[in-house]
Amino acid sequence: MSNPDSYKYFDVRIAKRPLKRLIGLINDGALDGADALMITHCSSIHSFGMRTSIDVAFIDAEGKVLRSIRSLPPSRLASCRGSKAVLERYQDDNSAWLEPGDQLFLWEPTANSPQNKDVDERIHNENLSPLPER
Repeated sequence: MSNPDSYKYFDVRIAKRPLKRLIGLINDGALDGADALMITHCSSIHSFGMRTSIDVAFIDAEGKVLRSIRSLPPSRLASCRGSKAVLERYQDDNSAWLEPGDQLFLWEPTANSPQNKDVDERIHNENLSPLPER
């Protein structure tokens, strides 16, 4: 079993609606206090209209990171064959980001912090879908 101390934790907002998926992080309020934005059913993104660089991770249907880009500059395109979702955040060189091969798990927040020590137990004992359903 993995060590929970080695996990990377992100509070994620999910963009399911077409307009929210198109706009992504261009809207300064898109994260609403979260760390990252997940765009579902997506294998390519753009950074046109962005004022700053973004960190991007392309995720397959099982939640595995296929490709990771740190500091994608404004006005660029990026894609990854096989990606089913993309995780984006504003560039942050001072905190951990996902790397190819990392496994992503999503779960609903509880009253307890997601960084609590039973997170490893919750991840492995529940039938969690790595990516949200439509």
